[in-house]
Amino acid sequence: MMFRRSAVKPLRTVQLGVSNALRAGSIGMLGRHLTNTVLNERAYHSNQGGGRKPFDGGQDKKNKWVRQGKNKAVREELKVDPASPWRHELLSFDECVSSALKYSTTPLQNTYKRMDNKQLNTHPSFALFWDSMGRAMELYYSLRESPDFNAYRVSRLIHLLHNGLRSTRDQLVKLSRKPDYDSQSFHKEMINFLCNSLKDISDDVLANKVSVNGYGATHLLTSFKELSFNDDCIQIWETGKTSPNETTSEAFKEAKVVGFMLPLLYAKNQSLTEPNELYNQVIQSKEFTHPNLYSGLIKVFIKAEDYEKALSLFGRLCEKAEVRNYGYLIETHLSFISDSKNLTLAESFFDKIINDEMPYKIILQVSTVNSFLQNIWKGENDFDYVYKIWEKAVRFYGSTVNPGILSSLNNTFFTIFFENFVNDKIKGFNKLQEIIMFYSGVKKIDEPFFNVMLTKATTWHERSIIDFIDKNYTLYHIPRTIISYRILLKSLGSIDDTTNEEILNKWLELVKKLDELGQQYIANADLSALRDATVVWSQQKKDEKELIAKSESTATTTTDLKIKDPLESLKNDDLSSNSEDRIVQYLKILKRYTPYFRAPKQVFRYTTGCAESYPILNGYLHEYSNISAEDIPVPELHSFVPREQ
Repeated sequence: MMFRRSAVKPLRTVQLGVSNALRAGSIGMLGRHLTNTVLNERAYHSNQGGGRKPFDGGQDKKNKWVRQGKNKAVREELKVDPASPWRHELLSFDECVSSALKYSTTPLQNTYKRMDNKQLNTHPSFALFWDSMGRAMELYYSLRESPDFNAYRVSRLIHLLHNGLRSTRDQLVKLSRKPDYDSQSFHKEMINFLCNSLKDISDDVLANKVSVNGYGATHLLTSFKELSFNDDCIQIWETGKTSPNETTSEAFKEAKVVGFMLPLLYAKNQSLTEPNELYNQVIQSKEFTHPNLYSGLIKVFIKAEDYEKALSLFGRLCEKAEVRNYGYLIETHLSFISDSKNLTLAESFFDKIINDEMPYKIILQVSTVNSFLQNIWKGENDFDYVYKIWEKAVRFYGSTVNPGILSSLNNTFFTIFFENFVNDKIKGFNKLQEIIMFYSGVKKIDEPFFNVMLTKATTWHERSIIDFIDKNYTLYHIPRTIISYRILLKSLGSIDDTTNEEILNKWLELVKKLDELGQQYIANADLSALRDATVVWSQQKKDEKELIAKSESTATTTTDLKIKDPLESLKNDDLSSNSEDRIVQYLKILKRYTPYFRAPKQVFRYTTGCAESYPILNGYLHEYSNISAEDIPVPELHSFVPREQ
């Protein structure tokens, strides 16, 4: 049965239920249940150096037996027949995967709070990690024909690739700036390697060349989801669960895999039939199903705005929570913040993290906060509410987080800010000054803060705000990178009265900065900034004029037989002349600096290729070869290496 909004209780009733649940239900239960667990775990780990443990050792013995049983099972899965012709390759594969997993798996202790609030050092030895992973994939391609290459080995390799994907993403967030998309960065190479490897393994699984267990299937599907390949996820799951290989088909039917797939399936078909059936089974069952099934159902019911069922399941998950389940609690906790349209509920879960009220350790993901801000803006159109949550998040993150996290948060916030004040720029400018003062009181302002602000400020098309932000880089003694130079050049495309001299000066400042930093060529990002300041602006002005002319033509009375030429209003317009000047200036700079392009194909990309998106350029390209660019200066360059023509 499809979800019917009429079947949902009135919002006030739901809010009362939510409020009660938050006061005395799920959250309260979680606090009471997990506090004792965490205290015991803290006491246990604080006595690892020796001495008598402060609680009965029965549970510890039980855990020891469980670990011993798991280790024995692992040894069985990794057993190699001494007579196998694949013996040496299998042993080498197992060693590569084991060593890389050792360096990339986050210790379980890091999922809950420690008494000194210090995290264990989880940074892997990246050289060994990537070398082992590359070697493991080489061995995979030869071992997939081996009968000893079982589902457990394949699943461990998928787990390793998934860890590599997360490691690459985390390291990218920590960079002071993102690598240019036309540069051959380490991260780009690794992402390509990981994508190709995961795709090859998934194809082999579906072609029945290799098999996976539930553990491997979960990591495989999660990897594709994190790469935003949701349709591929669904296709792999639907094909995998009907695989002729019994091991693989059963793996894709396991509760933890189904739990992972539920939100993706709901997003595609918006059906609550299966989730409701599973909900009734879970509620009536006395056994504790895999926590991933709870997590998946909770996410679905949050999306469907059935918060009572979501909180009910969250309560059940809290009751059964153990240290090894904390990850699922954290995941669902964040879902209540990012996906709930009930903002009271979302803010309650948000404040639990901000006020450090939860007994488990939560890393407040910036994507979660961004979704919360967007939900507030879309649902309430209340900027003051948005600002309040943003302030809390900035104070919470403080000066300890990586710049990429705050840049992402500020990107969402300033998008909303400039949209809110689009018709009241004076009030917006005063508020902007207040925001800068607040931010500087929490942490030292860095370049990314003003970069984001400047990028978003172009929607106002105001020279004064561009100049104000530009001066603040100096006022706050911020060392500039090429990023701010590119943004400043690009921002000129939002100002109608910009002169060619200004554009040329900003271009020269960018080139000098590139040379100062040791760059040897002009990157696509540099040329894109120049294009946006010239060609894109010209195209926008032409489109606006033609739209106005068309509107005036449509409004002409039927008695007026003379229809105006849509281009007539462009002929003697100052902006039309300015458009032509900007495009010619663009082509002249392009031609003058061609020797410093990284590759010849960039010329095509920013002439003929550019004209495909901005057709106004077509009228000028036939003269490109005849354009003289001798009046465009080239500063004295030290690091740039001109290409041979």
